[in-house]
Amino acid sequence: MRVEASILRKLNERRVLNAIRVGKTVSRADIQRKLSITMPTVSKIVDELITQGWVMEVGTGDFTLGRPPVMLEINPSSAVAIGIDIGRFCIRVVSVNLLAQVIAQKETSVEDIGTVDELLSRVDLMLVSMGVDPSGVLGIGIASPGSRNPHPDSPQRPGTLDEHIAHRWHRAALDEYFTRRYGVPSWMENDANAAVLGEIWFGSAQSCNHLVFVFADEGLGAGIAVNGSIYTGESNVAGEFAHMIVNLDGGIQCECKRPGCLGGVAHLRGIREELRQSGMDLEEELFSVFARGASGHEPEYSVICRAVDYLAIGIFNLIQVIDPSHVIVGGGMFRLDPFVLKRLNERVQELCYPKRIPLLESSFGVNAVAVGAATLVLQHLYDHTKLVNLTVERVDEPLVRL
Repeated sequence: MRVEASILRKLNERRVLNAIRVGKTVSRADIQRKLSITMPTVSKIVDELITQGWVMEVGTGDFTLGRPPVMLEINPSSAVAIGIDIGRFCIRVVSVNLLAQVIAQKETSVEDIGTVDELLSRVDLMLVSMGVDPSGVLGIGIASPGSRNPHPDSPQRPGTLDEHIAHRWHRAALDEYFTRRYGVPSWMENDANAAVLGEIWFGSAQSCNHLVFVFADEGLGAGIAVNGSIYTGESNVAGEFAHMIVNLDGGIQCECKRPGCLGGVAHLRGIREELRQSGMDLEEELFSVFARGASGHEPEYSVICRAVDYLAIGIFNLIQVIDPSHVIVGGGMFRLDPFVLKRLNERVQELCYPKRIPLLESSFGVNAVAVGAATLVLQHLYDHTKLVNLTVERVDEPLVRL
């Protein structure tokens, strides 16, 4: 099959750009050896990328014979990507450079946002306060809990928010709204899926092909990466970790109304509910509750340990099915006290013995989902496989348009 020259050129352009990103500081010869592209092609592409501002020369490297090699790096400040994390209670917005380093961030409550227009206006204000120049925005990524592609009989369309987030605008196709608002490409994804993508591309798991990201906050979810890409399953609902049944005797029901799910116990809402049932008044901050639990105070200790132990069972089951090289965790549950991550790691390793699976906290902390959302944008800059589904007309557009 004959490949259009323009498509091949763009494929090679992205391959070269990503080789520079991965290599951090490389020469033209390094790129040629890694990609097996002719040196004249590499030089031409690199020269174009430098002219366009995506790549910069940063001095010369070591040499023994001939001329010293000119070293290349990604120019991280040539554009920004916006990541928007829409949670159950708050919205977090970040702007990142081309290496996913956070330039600015802002957070706001969703409590008084009732319509899509109000959401867009609030994001407008946040971007202004963050000093974002709209002309330099590469694209916008949006991440939230829930499935991006519900059952075919559902009134929701793919790309809409989970109904538990904000009942007056959860069925809006926000990626389309943001594209129209800002005139740049926008993508939308499940929060845990976005987070696992961020870790694969820019976090502590860049050398991993198979990875699981477990997000435990007010809700529970899992993002699965297979061969470096998000695994979504037949109906785009893979990773609905909260609905894994781990207790046949029942227990607190999760939102699916089935007893025995992880979603009934292994997150912050489940912990609160169990503590309420034990007669505790939960007016104080959760930091204090978890600190008492970490020191062995009852009933906090037993309730938190039960939630963590059930979470460990769920993670073990994922490990058995997916066989990842690493498991990464993120979300508010792990930021309340180091005791949580320590116990979780101990329980997971006990279940996996004699095999040991590295269990790490997210590289991006509170920004894990927002940086993952921004990665939805950045992967289209670096990943040449994303061009396969594009039309020739789209491919022929300048790189800045993705």
